[in-house]
Amino acid sequence: MPGDVKPTTDILTSKLVIVHARAYRPLAAFLEGGLALQGISLRDFAILEVLLHKGSLSAVVIASKIQLPSAAMRPAVDRLNRRGAAAPSVEGPRRAQTGFRGAGGEDPLMKKAGLAL
Repeated sequence: MPGDVKPTTDILTSKLVIVHARAYRPLAAFLEGGLALQGISLRDFAILEVLLHKGSLSAVVIASKIQLPSAAMRPAVDRLNRRGAAAPSVEGPRRAQTGFRGAGGEDPLMKKAGLAL
């Protein structure tokens, strides 16, 4: 029919962007709340996620992958190390060159959350 207007790809894309934008904040809040219940910060979760998918990496590489300032990397890894969720794998001549790996899922909270490495 000549009066029917078919939505173009641009209109559908715009609508999809709006739906995603509206859903982002509630979804992010829900996920952060779930992590907080497990005692994991979003920053720590990002580090564990990188270690899970990429294996043993240096602190500098991990920081660049999650867009974290390198000054904030050491305290975050120390927190994970105290929990037994991450451990140094190779000590470099400088602290920034120290490699880290997942600790094999020894942390019971990590196992419960399905984040065992």
